[in-house]
Amino acid sequence: MPGALVIVPPVPIRQRIDRLRRKYDLASARRIPAHISVAQPFRAEPDKAALAQVQEVLGRFRPFVVKYGPLRNFLPYPCIWYEIQPAELIVEMRRALHATGLFNTDLPFTEGFIPHMSITHGSPGPEETLWIFNRIRSRVQNGSFPVESIIYTRPDWQSRFLTVTELMLGKST
Repeated sequence: MPGALVIVPPVPIRQRIDRLRRKYDLASARRIPAHISVAQPFRAEPDKAALAQVQEVLGRFRPFVVKYGPLRNFLPYPCIWYEIQPAELIVEMRRALHATGLFNTDLPFTEGFIPHMSITHGSPGPEETLWIFNRIRSRVQNGSFPVESIIYTRPDWQSRFLTVTELMLGKST
């Protein structure tokens, strides 16, 4: 199964968010750590030429600072997530990457994508998600972190996502 491109928060932030993910959506937390999806998954496993093409696109974007928070939800779909800014920049990066033809843009949420970092994703059910949301939304920390690279991550044989390579922003091949 081909992987995807994500923004991964620095370790202290990721650990704090992953504690929430493990508490409220253990299945998702076991598969992939806290992240912000940048593009749809690759259509096929990228070779060196494809990764060079991705690096060329990412090289046109300068490093930036992500601001996360406040918490939002996608109810009735059971998902609690941090709002991400600058959303427009991430969507612009996503469009540029999708224009390469390397990504599976036939999947849902290709259009109208909202950059986010999930606490829960698909479980528990809507009623419990609303209860969790109301319980934690005023307690969680908002924050920011610098983004200098995008991570290519791919699932292993246990469907746990692992880093394959780091692609730098602002650097062309």
